[in-house]
Amino acid sequence: MTTLRVPIVLWVLLAVGCGQPGAYAEWKTYVSPGGEYRLRYLDPPWQVVEADGARVQLRVANNSERYGGVDSSLANKYELTVEPVGRRAEASARAEASAAAGRGEEIVVPPSPVETRSGDQGFEVVTRELGGEYLHRRLVWIDREGSGSIRLRFVTVPDPTEGEVDAMIDSVDVDPEAP
Repeated sequence: MTTLRVPIVLWVLLAVGCGQPGAYAEWKTYVSPGGEYRLRYLDPPWQVVEADGARVQLRVANNSERYGGVDSSLANKYELTVEPVGRRAEASARAEASAAAGRGEEIVVPPSPVETRSGDQGFEVVTRELGGEYLHRRLVWIDREGSGSIRLRFVTVPDPTEGEVDAMIDSVDVDPEAP
C-alpha cells in the first residue's frame, strides 16, 4: 500500500500546478484598432511593449530579466512587431531574401508559403545575422483581402523556427471581419 502512495502523491502535486509552465499565464487578444488583424498571445511570457495604431510590439524577455530581475544588455529572447504593409506576401518575402545578403545576413529558410489556423495565406523568410551573438529574423507576411499584407517581424536569439514562434504565427487572424 505505501508503495502506491508516493506515486499518487507526486501525481496529485503535479496535477495542481507544481512544475506546470505557464500555470499563471492567461490568453490575451490584441485587435488592431482598424480591424486589420487579431493576435492571440500568452501573457506571460509575451508582453505588449508598445501599441501605436495598427502596429503592436511584443517581447519575451531573456531569462536573466524574467527570472532574476536583472536588467540585462542581452537581447530579448523574442521580439515581435506586427503591422500592415502595402506589398503582398510573396513579393515581400522575395524582396527581403534579396536584401538579406547586403545586410550581412544568411538565409536560413528561403521564401516559403505559410498558413495560419484561421486559413489565412502568406509567405515567410528566415535569416541569421553573422558575427558576434547570432540574431535571427523570421519575417512573415499574411495577405489581406484586396491588397497589402500584415507583417510579423520576429527578432530572436534562439532558433525562430521553434514551436513558440510557430504558435504566434498560427494565432494571427487577418481581416477577421471580412466577408
